[in-house]
Amino acid sequence: MPDDRETVRERSDLVALVSERVALKKSGRTFRGLCPFHQEDTPSFYVYPDNQTFHCFGCQKHGDIFTWVMETENLDFRGALELLAQRAGIKLSSGGGKGASPSQREDRAEVMEAALTWFRNRLHDSSEALQYCRERGIDDETMDKWELGYAPDEYEALTTHLQRSGKRLALAAECSLLTGDGTRGYNDFFRGRLIFPIRDTRGRLVAFGGRAIAGAEPKYLNSRDTPDFHKGSTLFGLHLAKEELKKSGRIVLCEGYLDVIACHRAGVRTACAPLGTAFGSQHAALVKRWAEEAVLLFDPDASGRKAALQAARLLEREGVPARIALLPTGMDPDDLLRTEGPARLIQAVENPLSPTRFLVAGLLRDHGLAEQPTPTEVPEGFWDELLRVLAHEGHPLESVDVLDELAGLHPVARSDRQAAFRALNQQLERTRKGARHKREDPREQSSPSERCRPKVRGPEGLLLRAALDDEVGRHVRERLLEEGLLTSDDAIRLAQVLVETGMESRNSILARLEPDVKGELLSLEPPPDPFRGPPPLTEKVVLGAIAVLERERARRERNG
Repeated sequence: MPDDRETVRERSDLVALVSERVALKKSGRTFRGLCPFHQEDTPSFYVYPDNQTFHCFGCQKHGDIFTWVMETENLDFRGALELLAQRAGIKLSSGGGKGASPSQREDRAEVMEAALTWFRNRLHDSSEALQYCRERGIDDETMDKWELGYAPDEYEALTTHLQRSGKRLALAAECSLLTGDGTRGYNDFFRGRLIFPIRDTRGRLVAFGGRAIAGAEPKYLNSRDTPDFHKGSTLFGLHLAKEELKKSGRIVLCEGYLDVIACHRAGVRTACAPLGTAFGSQHAALVKRWAEEAVLLFDPDASGRKAALQAARLLEREGVPARIALLPTGMDPDDLLRTEGPARLIQAVENPLSPTRFLVAGLLRDHGLAEQPTPTEVPEGFWDELLRVLAHEGHPLESVDVLDELAGLHPVARSDRQAAFRALNQQLERTRKGARHKREDPREQSSPSERCRPKVRGPEGLLLRAALDDEVGRHVRERLLEEGLLTSDDAIRLAQVLVETGMESRNSILARLEPDVKGELLSLEPPPDPFRGPPPLTEKVVLGAIAVLERERARRERNG
């Protein structure tokens, strides 16, 4: 990679790149313009052609050509390198990880695009699939924009097509287009489903999602994880939403493909969705790169509300304020668009609630109190449930406001509304203290470090620690993915992530890691002795650990 990096740097022009976003004026041997990273009236942003760097004297943002692309395109280092190489017409010589060499990636991309063309042609051959699209309000323009396709309900239709086209079936199976192998034979992975292509933020086709149209289970089926695709860190529709996100800064998160498409049809063009998995911490980290705030547009049933609250917590943890739209009972975004029109869907997006208000609104709805209730209509048990919800999950200040607004419904309010509010507030404090005491009980919880600690022990853990060390890392980094050296799933997973960062210095590696992975790796480091400092990690210790793993590998090979 170092050779690739220098070649790309030499053949790239930072001034030309920056000029695509900033109006630059030549000033001596430098160029100057208004900083794109903060608001200013007087230019304080400089580009230095001599050493291909930039610096803002206002916000102190600075870096080289790779930093510029990473910041403006929301890419990691590898993505920036590939984008610049593509612009410069350079074919990279190194791959940055297992299965990631340029030639292999190009081969997979060719197979994926061939499958997409075939799926799209099959859609127009299927009256059943076309009828389903019409019933969901999907017209030809929408089909083309989202590249929708159809997989016939046959076992070897795509398999036969790819084989006749000269494509390697083993490669198609690696792309999750087929199941099976060369010994047992191959079958189509998607059958009898409407097909949704999944592209990454750069627009590269990396996976497919399939929606059953005839009641088959599971209703949604997504590509397995592949060398180019990890569903836990991908959002459907982000490649189409990113330009609008640069303007608005607000992302709308849905639960499914059709919900995302419905939002875009209604004019909500920053809608995206996770892929057949719960919204996780990697999704939240991805959102942080693209958005300043989020609106969650999840289904209004119990599971959808629970998922929305969990997603809101993850986003808040990443520093992204999140609010939740309240949809009519029994309607997802696609239903709302088809029954009440785009204005109603936009209204739901434009009037989201804070997580606390969303909790309370759901509770009122569950108890039939959504429409101007009276004190006599409040069912028994409502107040205990409300206080428990606010104590465990409500924001302290908003919870007080909620009690103030609802106090008039309390039986005590018939004689003294303020007395009802005080009683509710005191009961909330007692409930909150009880919840806090339970959380603080060591028998009820584990520490954050224990929760994020991976199941990696002994020499494997020491090798992963050593890979982050600037002094001894050179003995480890080239061997992390050596076949059979690491055996535990956690160790192999972390090693793969480390290698994909480019493996330079400790600081640059940590800067490119997702927060959860960084926490896992740092948790492998033992706490420093308060008197002697951190335990030493010497070359002798590292080579000893490698020797132990080599002996274990040899023993396994002897024993078959």
